[in-house]
This record gives sequence, C-alpha cells and structure tokens, in this order.
Amino acid sequence: MKMNRYILFCLSHILLLSCQGQSKSSNVSKDSIYVNSKMMDQQELMQTSILSKYGKDNGYNPLSYQDFQNRCMEYWGLSLHKEPKDYVLSIGGYTEYTINEWGRFLYTEAENLFYQPEIDGEPTKEDARKMLYDKENGIADKFLAYNKLLFNDNITTLSFFIRNPEYAIDVVFNHDYERNKILTARSIDFSKKTTDYSVYRDNTEKVLFYNNRKRGFRRNLINEIYLSCNKTQETMAPFDDLVYAYFKQFKQLNYPQDVKDKCLVHLLKCLIEYDRN
Repeated sequence: MKMNRYILFCLSHILLLSCQGQSKSSNVSKDSIYVNSKMMDQQELMQTSILSKYGKDNGYNPLSYQDFQNRCMEYWGLSLHKEPKDYVLSIGGYTEYTINEWGRFLYTEAENLFYQPEIDGEPTKEDARKMLYDKENGIADKFLAYNKLLFNDNITTLSFFIRNPEYAIDVVFNHDYERNKILTARSIDFSKKTTDYSVYRDNTEKVLFYNNRKRGFRRNLINEIYLSCNKTQETMAPFDDLVYAYFKQFKQLNYPQDVKDKCLVHLLKCLIEYDRN
C-alpha cells in the first residue's frame, strides 16, 4: 500500500462520529468587521484620492459598485454597504488588508500612507504620495498587482506573483482567487516548498474552505493539490499533511457540520483513489 491506512481509518471514524451531533456556527461580531468610523478622516480622503489616481494611471479599472460588491462577497463573504460608506473596512482577522468602498479597491498594507513616524509633525499629502511611489518599499507594485488581479482578472499581474511566491500563495489560499489556472498551479507548487508544508499544516481552514461560507469547501483547489501530489509516496506527503491537519482540527473548525462532512468525504475519496493506484 502506498499510504498509511491509519489516516483512512481515523477519517472514517470522524465521519461516523460527526453524524451524532452538529457543530454550532457563530456570527462574526460587527466590531470585528467594521473599523471605527473615526478612521474616516481627512487622511483617508487624501489616501483614497492618491491610490485611486495611481491605480487608474497604471491600468486598474475600478468595477461598478455592484460588481465590486459581488467580488467582495465571492472572495471574502463580505457584505458591503448598499452605497459607499467606509474608507477602511476590515475583511477579517486573518489579514490586515482592508476594503475601500469609495475607491473600490483593496488596500494591501497594515498602515496607511500617512503613517510615517520618522517625520516631525503631520505628514502631508505629498509625503503620502512619495511613500506610495517609493519603489524600494514595494507598496505600489503590490497594491496594483492585487487589485488588477482580483477585480480585473488582469493576467499581466502573473509576473509579479511568480516573482513573489508568498503573495501567490496569499492571493490563492487566503483570498480565494481561483480564476486563473496558471496562478493556482504555481501557488500550489510554491506552497509545497514551504518548510514542513507549513501552508497546509498552519492554514488548513483557508486551504479547505472558502471565506464565504455559503460556497462550502474548496473542491477544485483540493483536486488540484491532490493531482499535483499523487505521483509517488514522497510527492504525496503535502497532501497527507493536509489531511492529517484536518483530522486534528475537525472538531474545532467552526463550519456547519454538513460542510465539514462533505469535505471529509471528498478527502477520503482522494485517499482511496491514491491507495488503489
């Protein structure tokens, strides 16, 4: 046998036990989603203007607000206001990136452009603009690549993500971008090169489930990971680690029981198929 039957036994046992009870899903508190309204000050207005101009000048085409809402729901399960209201809207505790409803873009840094403690006094709009245009810090390139990919499906951004494996992994695994097969394949390749397959061990939930819980588990991504691993026992190690991590975290994962069960069944099918080959 190519794989350890112990894993199959454990997963089957979990599936049987899961039929005896249902896990409770909890609602994310409003405070964890919406950043304090005091952040909507003059600096945010100026930052929105700076970033919007930079994006448009460099090929980013803002979607209509409705289409932007749809993408935010698809990627993050995030429901925006009916009309633009927030300049800084958190998309979840797993990332420091924020949504700007007015600018219709994703801001990809933890601190805003006016956070420049090395400057005496309050940074000006020009200081913020210089921060963005400083090529050494990489803020502009990252901002542009994420937004042109996530909202424009612009394939010219692939070179950026291939040059930066950590961002390729991030945009596919953490932000659920699955619209480009080449990028998905490369992100999987990159993820298998992380130390001890840490992406699969430490981010099991992000790998297996969509941020938008209504979308269920990530069947297509799981299939792609499996197909990239099922050549030999050695190359199967990342997938085995993913399955084992799920086995250990199954009860703690805060997803509807039927969704967890369906994911479990799919993983079992992959393992059984591999065992038969």
